[in-house]
Amino acid sequence: MEGLLGMKDIKKYDVVSEDVIAKCKELNKELGVLEETITDRMTYVLQTLFATFGIELGTWYFNDAPEGGLGDLWQHYHDDDIYVVTEVGNNCEKDRNLFNSVDMAIINKFDEEWEFQGAFPTRWLFEDFETELLEGKKKYEEQETARKLKLKEKRQSQKEEDKKLAAEAKSKLSKKELAALRRTL
Repeated sequence: MEGLLGMKDIKKYDVVSEDVIAKCKELNKELGVLEETITDRMTYVLQTLFATFGIELGTWYFNDAPEGGLGDLWQHYHDDDIYVVTEVGNNCEKDRNLFNSVDMAIINKFDEEWEFQGAFPTRWLFEDFETELLEGKKKYEEQETARKLKLKEKRQSQKEEDKKLAAEAKSKLSKKELAALRRTL
């Protein structure tokens, strides 16, 4: 079918009224306000998370952000997690070193280990997460202390067992065999 201007294969759409344009502008403005509310909450969540571990959050943005911008929230917003890029303050070399060496890990409210690795739970936008964060950090630290103590005890036990076995082995060797063994070790 050929159109009025003689062009083929061009589908004709209805005329757009000025009301449609005005409504679209209004919705876009409202969307901007709502997104700002969400990103303000995200800033609070990230600042609280970092502060809990003694680190000052400098800035955050989404991976695809243009220079000086935040980027597209909806590309990084998922039902379970929101992915972000974070940086410590500009003049905070101590924080930068700390950020690179500290595991920002907790035991979450589901008794699961969780560690900040560029994403935080989406549910923290809707929940009062502060208690979970503080208690979870304490639980994680206690768990790590217990794990390290158990490992230390295991090493000590192994060391004692090795000494006992070595003493038993030495008692079965003659003086000549012991001397040969010492020379080769």
